[in-house]
Amino acid sequence: MNGTRSTDAGRWTQDLMRGNVLLALTVVLSSTGGCAALRNQSDAMCAEISRFANSATDRSVHKVALINDWGGPISEEESRKQGDYTMYVKQCRHDDYNPGRGLCAYLMEHTSTEFPDNNVRRALVCLNDPVSRPYTAPRTPYSTVKFSSRTALYVRSNVLVTVAYSEQEEMMTISAQKVGMPDKP
Repeated sequence: MNGTRSTDAGRWTQDLMRGNVLLALTVVLSSTGGCAALRNQSDAMCAEISRFANSATDRSVHKVALINDWGGPISEEESRKQGDYTMYVKQCRHDDYNPGRGLCAYLMEHTSTEFPDNNVRRALVCLNDPVSRPYTAPRTPYSTVKFSSRTALYVRSNVLVTVAYSEQEEMMTISAQKVGMPDKP
C-alpha cells in the first residue's frame, strides 16, 4: 500500500507540474500575440505617419490633431451638428494640408476612441527613439507627453517628427518639419 501512495503522489506532482508548465506557456504565448498585434498596428500607423512626414518639403511645421472628447461637444459648431450632449466626439484636424488629410483619414479609421493613450503609444513607437520608448509600455501613466525625433521609422533623416499628447485637451498631435540638410542620394 505504501508503494501505491508514493506512486499516486508522484503522478499528482507530475500532473501539477505539467499543468503549471502549460499555464506558463499559455500566458507567454498569449502575451507575445498581443505584442505582435501592437507591433502590426504600429507598423501600419508608422507607414501613414512616414507618408505624412516625408511630404514635408519646406521648413513649415505641418500638423494633424486627433481629438477624442468624452462627455459633450467640443465646439459650438459640433454642438449644432450633434445636439446639446454627445457621449463622445472624435475628430481630426489637418489644416487643409493634403498629406495631413490622408493621415487624418487613417487615424479616424484605425485609432481607439475609448483609449486615446493607446493611440499615443502606437505613435511613439514610430519615433524609434530610446528616450520615448518607456512611454510605449502598456498602462504607462502620463497626462502630457511630447517627443521629437529625426530617427522616426521610414522617415527621411532631414525631417523632424513630433508626437504630443495632452490628456487635459484630449488631443494627440503629430507634426513634421523639414530640418537640416537634405538627404544624400
